[in-house]
Amino acid sequence: MSNYISGLWSAAPTPLTTNGDIDTQSLRRMLELHVQYRTEGIFLGGTCGEGAWLNNENKTTLLRTASTIVKGRLKIAFQASDNSPQRVAQNIKLASDNGADIAIISHPPQFLYSTPDAIRDFYLSAFEASTLPVGYYDLGSIRPNSADITHLEELALHPKVVLVKDSSSNPQRRDRLLQAKARKPELKLYCGDEFNSCDYIAKGYDGIMLGGLALHGVLSGQMLQAAQAGRSQEALDIQDALGYFLKRIYGPQLASWLNGMKYSLTQLGIFATATTVSGFPAIPESHKAIESLLRPIDSPLQLSSVVLSATA
Repeated sequence: MSNYISGLWSAAPTPLTTNGDIDTQSLRRMLELHVQYRTEGIFLGGTCGEGAWLNNENKTTLLRTASTIVKGRLKIAFQASDNSPQRVAQNIKLASDNGADIAIISHPPQFLYSTPDAIRDFYLSAFEASTLPVGYYDLGSIRPNSADITHLEELALHPKVVLVKDSSSNPQRRDRLLQAKARKPELKLYCGDEFNSCDYIAKGYDGIMLGGLALHGVLSGQMLQAAQAGRSQEALDIQDALGYFLKRIYGPQLASWLNGMKYSLTQLGIFATATTVSGFPAIPESHKAIESLLRPIDSPLQLSSVVLSATA
C-alpha cells in the first residue's frame, strides 16, 4: 500500500443486479479503479453504500468479495451502525468475519429515551463491544441521535476510535474534533463534505472520505494533494470544478445524488445497472446532464481533465 495517497478515502456505492443482489463483477471493476486512484481505503455499506437497506446475505457477499479482490491493497471499513450496542456488536462480528479492517459506527436510526447522556452511553458501549478498530461517523444535526457537541471529544478519545468521518458541516463540531486530535495525534480526521473539503484540510484534517469518489477519484486526489501541500488556490479551483460537476449529475438540490452517481458509473462501464435497493429516484434532467458530461469520457481516469477544462 506504499503508493496510496494518504488520506484519500472513498465512501462507495454498492453495485447491484436488477434483482437487488450484489453485482460482483461491477464490484471488482470499482475496486480495481480505486487502486488506480491510489485510494488509501474504502468505506462500504455506508449511506452511499445503502448498508442500512442491505440484508445480511448481501452484506456478507459484499464484504467477502471485496476483501478477496482487494487482498490488502486497500483498507476496508464497513458500516456497523444500528439501534443498540448489541445489534452493533452483531454487525461488527459480520464485518470482522468477512474481512473488514475497521467498523464505522454512526447514529442509531431509532432510539428511545434520546437524551444527550443516553446517546453518549450508546456510543461508548458500542465502542467497548467492538472487536475491530472503530471509526466514528459524525453527521451532527443532519441526522437524529448524533452525539451532542459536548461529548464529541470524549468519543473521539476512546482508545478504540482510530478515525472520524465528519459530515456535520459544522465548524464548532470540527473544532471540538481538532481539540481531540491535539490530545491524540494518531487520531485520523476525514472530511465528508465534498463542497468544503479544502477548509477542513487547511484547519488540520488528515484527508477526505467522500461519497461519489468512485466516479471522481482522480479529481479528489488532485484536490487533496494540493490542499495538503499548501497550494490553497489550486485546491479551491479543483473543489469548485468538482462542485460544478456534482451538482449537475446529482440534479436540483442534489435530489438524484445516489441514482445519479450509479447512473454515471453505468455510462462509464463500471456498473452494469443503476439499481438502488432503497428505491432512490431517477431524475431525467440529471440523466441528460450525465450523458452530456460523460459522452467524451471513456474512463473515470479521464474525468479530471474534462471537468477542469469545462470549468476553466
